[in-house]
Amino acid sequence: MAKKGSFLLSERPGIFKDETFDANFVRTLGYDIYGGAVAGECFQVAQKIRSGDFASWTTAWSSLAARIEVVARQALAEGRLHTARASFLRAYNYYRTSEFFVYFRDRQKFELYKRSISCFAEAAKLFDPPFEAVCIPYEDTTLPGFFLRPAADDQPRPTIIMLGGGDASGEELYFLSGAAAALERGYNALIFDGPGQRGVLHQRADLIFRPDYEAVITPVVDFVLRQPGVDHKRLALYAISLGGYLGARAAAFEPRLRALILNSPMPNFYQYIIAGTRSALGPLTGLGLSRSLTLATKFIPLARFSIETFKWIFGAQTVDEIFERMESYQLRGLEAQIQCPTLCMGSEGESAELQAQTEHFYQALRVPKALRMFTTEEGAAAHCQHNNLAVSHQYLLDWLDHIFMQSLTTNLEKEYTL
Repeated sequence: MAKKGSFLLSERPGIFKDETFDANFVRTLGYDIYGGAVAGECFQVAQKIRSGDFASWTTAWSSLAARIEVVARQALAEGRLHTARASFLRAYNYYRTSEFFVYFRDRQKFELYKRSISCFAEAAKLFDPPFEAVCIPYEDTTLPGFFLRPAADDQPRPTIIMLGGGDASGEELYFLSGAAAALERGYNALIFDGPGQRGVLHQRADLIFRPDYEAVITPVVDFVLRQPGVDHKRLALYAISLGGYLGARAAAFEPRLRALILNSPMPNFYQYIIAGTRSALGPLTGLGLSRSLTLATKFIPLARFSIETFKWIFGAQTVDEIFERMESYQLRGLEAQIQCPTLCMGSEGESAELQAQTEHFYQALRVPKALRMFTTEEGAAAHCQHNNLAVSHQYLLDWLDHIFMQSLTTNLEKEYTL
């Protein structure tokens, strides 16, 4: 297992010596349960990658994606729609993976991103009913997303708004946040990109993350409640990773949400980054966080990549400015304003800092609540349970089924155990 202080954790499969490569391999392979990967393809491509080498990672995954995309488009042209849909889904995921370690200033990142979302859009058309591509009004622009329905009618259904983290695209939430599993249970789902996330930043670099994410989620809720087939009394928000801060903050100001799931709650994103940086850099932090990080970028490729990514998503120019921007990402007691039943999810493989924050957040809640920590024994101790999405999504949907059914019949008790 990765050490307790690091940012990206996985139950190390040992495919790569590099921990971050291992974690992202698990992330890609984990989408196999929803048709986003095939084990044989993933393990085959891993043999072509040099651990820690970004270029070999990009080349190997993009080559696989391109090959699968050819299969998809040929199947589509020949009317073999099931094969086309399955292949487009895998091509999307493999292009997404290939783009991950490309620097945002490199044009290749945008080109691979475009190919990935093109494949997802083609797959979206082949579901029954098709996923609806939507544009959500936000300030002077729109946010891209898809509205997913389990059936082509206007019957009022429970609906989940799915919010990603710092490095997820809206399309990825079909797999990562369990939109696929939610559809099977009769839920509507909205997957989208908000400010600071790929689908928005690739279009407008000024639409960076903002700490007051209620300014984003409120118009998203407005949009969802205007859609046919949405039961206004059964509207949930599921937020993952950095969304553990963003979603909690938004829920504190959005009374129309009837349930909240955070994976993991992160009331102090700033302190989470500080603690993780100190753990990752060790003795170097004696030079000061800003100076040590600047020095690390000169000889640690992953450090340079991480800093450049933070500059992109937070609109910063320097390391000092990154920390200045992050300092605003603290709830500072707002968790007490959340009005809806809340599920706190976490993993025992996460950092000690994040586990402590999850417990603090849970204790501060004044609503019906539940806390679920996934374990190594379950094979689910990775960040956001990347290594066992099946058990993660089963639990959150069982909890949500219970909350929505119970909320229609009886008063909720303060604690909930599944």
